[in-house]
Amino acid sequence: MKNLEIKDESIQSRDDTVEHWNIYDPVSVFYGRKELIKNIHSALDSNQRVVLTGLGGVGKTQTVAKFTQLYKDEYQKVFWIAADNLNKTMDEIIRYFGFGQYLPKDPSTEILVKLLLSKVCKVEEKTLIVLDDVTNLSSKDFKSFLRHVKDKLSLLMTSQLTDWEDLAVTNIKVPCFEEYESVGFLEGQIHHASAEDISTLVGHLQCYPLALHQAICYIRKLKIAVPSYIEQFEACRKSVLSMKIKSFSDYDKTLLTVWDMAFHKIKEESKNAILVLTMMGYMDNKRINKKTFTYLDNIDEIDVEEIVQLLGQYSLVNERNGFLEIHALVQKMLRYCVEEQNLVEDECPKKLVMDTIAGIFSFKKKDL
Repeated sequence: MKNLEIKDESIQSRDDTVEHWNIYDPVSVFYGRKELIKNIHSALDSNQRVVLTGLGGVGKTQTVAKFTQLYKDEYQKVFWIAADNLNKTMDEIIRYFGFGQYLPKDPSTEILVKLLLSKVCKVEEKTLIVLDDVTNLSSKDFKSFLRHVKDKLSLLMTSQLTDWEDLAVTNIKVPCFEEYESVGFLEGQIHHASAEDISTLVGHLQCYPLALHQAICYIRKLKIAVPSYIEQFEACRKSVLSMKIKSFSDYDKTLLTVWDMAFHKIKEESKNAILVLTMMGYMDNKRINKKTFTYLDNIDEIDVEEIVQLLGQYSLVNERNGFLEIHALVQKMLRYCVEEQNLVEDECPKKLVMDTIAGIFSFKKKDL
């Protein structure tokens, strides 16, 4: 392994012309959800706290991204925060807008919210906070945040959790696509396919938006016909169904099938790419510094750029604000494949991540 210093790029430099923070753009193939987006708009008008709930990968985050794209001009400020980085991100926002001098050492959630509301968000301004992927309703930080932002701004959340009744939050459930929506989605993105083939593919993918999107990317990347994809899917599906995975639902197994197909194609194209991808399975899925991978032997910055491009073509990673992101469900499937299928030979991705981070920390410590 090579020595490498990675600078902390988590705090963005201030741009006085921008009043929003970290807004997501929806995927280029975003489809449908018009009625759902209208419902979100109406719900925020009547209740300032709204949550979208549903299965992982059903399109909650993408729907919110489309909503903010359409309606951000109705707000003076829009902040997008990953729920698992709540306090850290509020700290970054406060510093970004020039109020870092008011931050004490190790500020509590209450102090961070008060500074956010008093310094960054002006009373007369309309503000929206997106809190993405809430996973713990009983955490002290989340409850404190929810209590202190009450009635002060609009809050739009996403979560797989369903028990929101006691929190005075409007819960909008996000379903899978209807069959006609799935057909329309595929027909708009895959050309020269028969209606029968499209219908068959929709049946195999069970109208799951994330699986449909993955199939589109795979077909485009390999330039194959839909019948060929269906044949490969059926073969891989038989293998997946033969596995004894008690913790996996039918939904998980469908996603494992489409991603397992992609994992093995990537392995054929680049052993370094599959190594980097499996390492991502054990990292913070929202803030992966791609320079980390140049610490590995035989991988430099040019190699990393090529790897990121390849993984992006299969829609397995996104790059945003200088960081790589990977869906939590992709991580779940990667970890399973690493542990059960020997996806990476002669390497332990989890150990590589730990060794790499330890090496970077040790290198920085020497310079202190």
